[in-house]
Amino acid sequence: LYIDRRIIAYQGLIFNVMENENIGTMLFGAAGYQWATSTEFLPLLPVTREDKAVAYFQHQMAFKFFAPFSLVENFSIIKELDDNGAYRTDLSFSAQLPVSQKVVFVVTHQTKYESEPIILALAPYFEKFNTTLTLGVQFTF
Repeated sequence: LYIDRRIIAYQGLIFNVMENENIGTMLFGAAGYQWATSTEFLPLLPVTREDKAVAYFQHQMAFKFFAPFSLVENFSIIKELDDNGAYRTDLSFSAQLPVSQKVVFVVTHQTKYESEPIILALAPYFEKFNTTLTLGVQFTF
């Protein structure tokens, strides 16, 4: 991995409406600061550190069509507040089917887009789009 350490600290406001038993939504907006440090990837790419201010927005919506099945949509965007202005988005849809209070079957489709890599020296080795399909079982303790 080229990124050795990445820390983002946020402070913001959250708005959560879950009054209806079949639909709920959450909005979150925040400002923060990101610290990212690379490791030596190739001799031509030295160790670098990039610090910058960032803005963060997240929207999540949950739908319960019939008990206990639910669908969850999640969208987030992180915007770097520097001259480069790079941003990252993440959009996912999950279907969740609880089989007990502690076990849930989950199917998730996630699409991520990054306009620039977190460490700019990594640009020649960088993919902007990533799509993932995840099937799994979630356990709660």
